[in-house]
Amino acid sequence: MLVENNNSKKNYTDKVVDIYPIQLANRFKRWCVAFIDNLMGYFFVFAGVRLFSIGENAELGLLIGLVLYIALQLYFMKTYRQTLGKYWLNIRVLDYSTNQPVSFGKYVVREILDFILHLTGLILISVIVVFVSRERRSLTDAIMSTIVVKTL
Repeated sequence: MLVENNNSKKNYTDKVVDIYPIQLANRFKRWCVAFIDNLMGYFFVFAGVRLFSIGENAELGLLIGLVLYIALQLYFMKTYRQTLGKYWLNIRVLDYSTNQPVSFGKYVVREILDFILHLTGLILISVIVVFVSRERRSLTDAIMSTIVVKTL
């Protein structure tokens, strides 16, 4: 039988967790989401190059594929507040302080920041932070004040 100790003091974060129970997304799922989102990006760019290139001009096809991929991701961010990978694997990004879904604008800025970290190679630091953080928050999550959780 579980007995509550009335003498134990709870801090504010314990009360928030009691009121809004959330389950953190596991690290493997987060990695899979990044893999799916990147794979979809490569697929769209490759398909754009193969389908929309005119003669030897592959840049047009690359641009069309990239625009289609960004449009698809923006649609999912606007409609579901998730990227395509997060939608498929049932995880969601919430505001860290309120445990509510983030706004569309904040979500877009978060994804742009994550993309910049990928481009600069700092994503490795972000991955390490996810693995050592008790709350499984990445560098992007810490900067944007977000947390990634399972969709209930």
